Amino acid sequence: MEAKDIIDKKFNKGLNGYKMEEVDEYLQEVSTEFLNLKKQNDELEKKMEVLADKIREYRKDEDAIKEALLVAQKQSNAVLASAKEKSEKMLSDSKEKSEKMIKDAEDRVKEKDAYGKKLVDDANAEKTRIVAECERKAAEIKANMDAETKKQESIIAKTRDESNSFVEKLLKEYQEHIAYIKTIPEKCQNQFVLNMKDSLKIEEQKKAQEAAKPKAAVPAAQPAVPAPAPAPAKNANKASASAEKPEEKKQPAKLENMAAKKPEEIALEKTSEIASKQVFEEEAVAEEVEEFDETNPLFDKTKHKSKFEKLQFGNNNKNKE
Repeated sequence: MEAKDIIDKKFNKGLNGYKMEEVDEYLQEVSTEFLNLKKQNDELEKKMEVLADKIREYRKDEDAIKEALLVAQKQSNAVLASAKEKSEKMLSDSKEKSEKMIKDAEDRVKEKDAYGKKLVDDANAEKTRIVAECERKAAEIKANMDAETKKQESIIAKTRDESNSFVEKLLKEYQEHIAYIKTIPEKCQNQFVLNMKDSLKIEEQKKAQEAAKPKAAVPAAQPAVPAPAPAPAKNANKASASAEKPEEKKQPAKLENMAAKKPEEIALEKTSEIASKQVFEEEAVAEEVEEFDETNPLFDKTKHKSKFEKLQFGNNNKNKE
């Protein structure tokens, strides 16, 4: 049968038959497939002929081929056996290695688990220790702070009492100092008046002695000045003391001016100077007292101790005088 026979095949028409178009399309497909199969068959027949020729050639060398096949079979068997042995050995080695690796991994995992558990336990223990230590230190610090607070409160109370007594003592010393300062002008005035009276008496005696001296005939020859008349012991001592003062030797003009003034005027000037000095000292002492004010939150007794001792030392010296 050819492909053309399939295509040219005619069918009789009947009722309820197949559609002619579908049958023609199917026959066309079958014809195409038949042509392809026929071509493949022809090619296979050609190959079979070539193979038959080859077989005929091989049959001529059949013994050699059999021997070669036997050798190849033996070699293949040997190779297979060796390969099987090697594969079995490799399989066993790999199995042993894998088992060992698995065992080592399991051991390491166990060690890691144990080490991890130990780390966790150590961390928990360290945490507990640190918390306990912190609580202990916190309690200790709190106790120390409470004790220090009580100590500071005691020191503050003691310092407040000491400052109060210190201020009271200082005020008392200040009042004594002011009272002493108020007596200074009167003492100085009385002593100064007495000294000035003695000085005036001495000056009058000197003038009287100079007036009583005889006048010489020749102006160039002047007789020696006779010694002054002896004065009372008390006045003589004061006169010698006044004569020995360097200020009176160096400043005769000042003494003459003072001698020309009345004792009341000189005493009034000295009293004014002493009063000015007294006011200045009172202001300085008042400034010193303000620094010891107990209401000042920054009051420091140690800082002002030297000033208080200085004032107290001065007052003691004045009281001794």
